[in-house]
Amino acid sequence: LAQAGGALAQAFCSSRHCSSMCRRPCECTTAMSFVIVASAGLMSLLTLQGCGNAGDTTTTTTPGGGTKTSPENCIRLCGELKAEGCCKYADTSTCWWSAHSAVDGSSSISDKAAVANCRATGLCDGWNWGKDCPGPFEPLPPSPTPSPTPPGPPKRWKLVWSDGFDNCPNGRPDPTNWGYEHGYVRNKEQQWYQEDNAECDNGNLVITAKKEQPAEDKSYHYTSSSLLSQGKRQFKHGKYEMRAKIPVDKGAWPAFWVRGADTKLEWPTDGEVDIMEYYQGKVLANFIYGKDWSSTVFNSKTFPVNQSWADQFHVWAMEWDAEEMKISVDGKLVNSMKVAAADLPGVVNPWREFQVYMMVNLAIGGDNGGDPSGTVFPLHLYVDNISFYEQMPDTAMVVM
Repeated sequence: LAQAGGALAQAFCSSRHCSSMCRRPCECTTAMSFVIVASAGLMSLLTLQGCGNAGDTTTTTTPGGGTKTSPENCIRLCGELKAEGCCKYADTSTCWWSAHSAVDGSSSISDKAAVANCRATGLCDGWNWGKDCPGPFEPLPPSPTPSPTPPGPPKRWKLVWSDGFDNCPNGRPDPTNWGYEHGYVRNKEQQWYQEDNAECDNGNLVITAKKEQPAEDKSYHYTSSSLLSQGKRQFKHGKYEMRAKIPVDKGAWPAFWVRGADTKLEWPTDGEVDIMEYYQGKVLANFIYGKDWSSTVFNSKTFPVNQSWADQFHVWAMEWDAEEMKISVDGKLVNSMKVAAADLPGVVNPWREFQVYMMVNLAIGGDNGGDPSGTVFPLHLYVDNISFYEQMPDTAMVVM
């Protein structure tokens, strides 16, 4: 039977019947097998289905999507879904699946492509070469999700400086750490800055915004405070951290931020990082610098907050090294920036050249704070502590 089958196969594959039954040369192999088995009275044991090496299950992901594979492996993958739909072998040798779709007999596509109907039982019909299904299609198997880059070893920090607002001469923030802005300063804000609105209470710095006219200028209707460490506490690479509870009432605009120290440059070319900023329902994390001497780059990320969130203390931090700056809230990354992004022609990169000083303030209204006229005052910004850490170098363990 084997010898007879071999002769029959050779004759069949060289005949016009093979080319009339098969669209691709490799189908002659399958058709040939069909004839052999049929001649032995075992016709029911074989179904004509595709071409190529039936044992080939190799798949290769292609740049445009889809998986490069053989027709046999493609229809096997579709059958394993055990779902109603259309299996497609594209002319790019890639495999695709369309759920709840079926072969459209009137369609016409490349004769190197084929489609097959698949059932929930896991069985699929034979290939229909040159036909298509309505789609839409998705790659099969799905494109693998890249494995995440494993995290590096955790950084180790050494505390360099901290103010927990426990040492406050006369109930005011320590003057060796903090100075003050005075009067009107920026952004069309409606408050008058003065020292009297900052005090220490129960281990917290409390900045209070009040609805009142300052004695120095009766044209203003609100007072508040803005503290800065300029000329007192200035640092560079490391971790800047603040634990605080912020007001989120309409008109409130609290911030904890750093600017370039001793730069002799105007904003924004001196660089600004808003580690904590809030206004109008959202917390912001910003990197701001000069693109040239007349334009500004804002790298900003935000997330919404509500009163329940604001009723709790939260921790804001910026980590800064020679390569990158990262801003986080409660340990979750909010925004980041490569230091090299500010390497621009004609301007100084402030985060390569200078130390920074810190600022913490509570502004009212202005360009971003919103209308405070309906807000009940006073408002309070509570700061538990502000700290600066330096990264400790990795050290090798020496076993004696």
